[in-house]
Amino acid sequence: MTNQHSDGHALLRGAPHACPYATFSPSQTAALQTLDGKLDAALTALREALKTAEDVSALVLQSEGKTLRSKAVQVVAAAAQLESYWRVSDPSTEGSAPLVPRKKFEPLRSSDDASETWSGAEVSDAKAAAAQPSVWSGFYNKTLRERFDVLALMYPRLQRLKQNAEPSGDSVAPVERADLAAKLGELPLRTANIMIENCIGVLGIPLGLGLNFVIDGKSMSVPMAMEEPSVVAAASSAAKLVAAVGGFHTATSGNIMTSQIQLVDTEDIPAAVDAIARNRERLLSIANTRLCPNMKKRGGGAVDIYCRVVSQTARTAVTAAVSSGNIDNAWFTPGNDELVVNASDPQTQFLVVHIDVDVCEAMGANIVNTVAEGLSEEVSKLTRSRAGLRILTNLCMQRRARSEFEIPLSKLGWKGVEGEAVARRVIEAYNFAAIDPY
Repeated sequence: MTNQHSDGHALLRGAPHACPYATFSPSQTAALQTLDGKLDAALTALREALKTAEDVSALVLQSEGKTLRSKAVQVVAAAAQLESYWRVSDPSTEGSAPLVPRKKFEPLRSSDDASETWSGAEVSDAKAAAAQPSVWSGFYNKTLRERFDVLALMYPRLQRLKQNAEPSGDSVAPVERADLAAKLGELPLRTANIMIENCIGVLGIPLGLGLNFVIDGKSMSVPMAMEEPSVVAAASSAAKLVAAVGGFHTATSGNIMTSQIQLVDTEDIPAAVDAIARNRERLLSIANTRLCPNMKKRGGGAVDIYCRVVSQTARTAVTAAVSSGNIDNAWFTPGNDELVVNASDPQTQFLVVHIDVDVCEAMGANIVNTVAEGLSEEVSKLTRSRAGLRILTNLCMQRRARSEFEIPLSKLGWKGVEGEAVARRVIEAYNFAAIDPY
């Protein structure tokens, strides 16, 4: 139903008590009634804004156009976000399945069995005392040969790899045994030539070890490949400080990588979404039996398939809602030649099918692309669409990791500066990074 104004404007409005409140608990009913009242108040305010806009002269609207338009766009974006909670169906097919169910991502899970440590409780003395083996002591001052000997002692597998790397036969020039560890991992030019086109050489980067790391209660050495001096030393020094108070504690969300199938020329988006939902299990079975059977055997494989609708209209509303709205008062003024990335047609809209694949310990790019390409023909038939791009996304919402640590202020003192003062400077630097896009 609609509420009609005397001036002819109308705003869509549902029945004031359409929700079946009787089926909810008293607290839920109260929350729904509060929401109902706030929506009524918002509608009233919008009607008044429409009336006021008509009464304001065009000259005033033009002078304040940027600010007012930005606020109007923010209202539209907020309304769209609120509307999404109801999983709105296509109005032309009342009673049909929801247009796009909302995807829920799994929360991060602590990698440490000691949950009280992750939650920030005090670390036990035993865990706080976890330290790097003494064999690493003075590693910085050792010669290359001495470092290789330490590596062979700590990681016997490297010794076996070194022995396998020894040259054999007269066709290969002899290599000093002491140099074998240094050459371990070096990419032969002959191999590089068959990996890429127009190969002319290989690029070497120093490989160092970050020491003193205690991660989830375990002592670890972290390989670090870089050309910049002081970074490995700084990381090792910071890790030593953190290790003394319990080390780093991590959490992950799993190893799910996602591939996308872009669908073009979809005649009936709600029907296409429903077709994917009804054939979900069959599509997953095809993926796991034909496209990634080995990954499935290792405990991974395709785990979910679902749809999203993306449009230029929604993107414009969200972008405008988070912008300042009044560029004249902003600290940054874009140049006349600045590129604005928008679709060529403001009415552009696509249905996108997402396929979630548990890639176990693999990086997963190749396998998720294989799954998307292999399923695209069947997906196109089900949705009566044409498949466009079939590719992985680098926005890995389901493959996240986090690490945290805690250091008492008393341990932060540095070069004569009190720990509390150091902490304040750290927070100042953090705040600078948080609010400055540079």
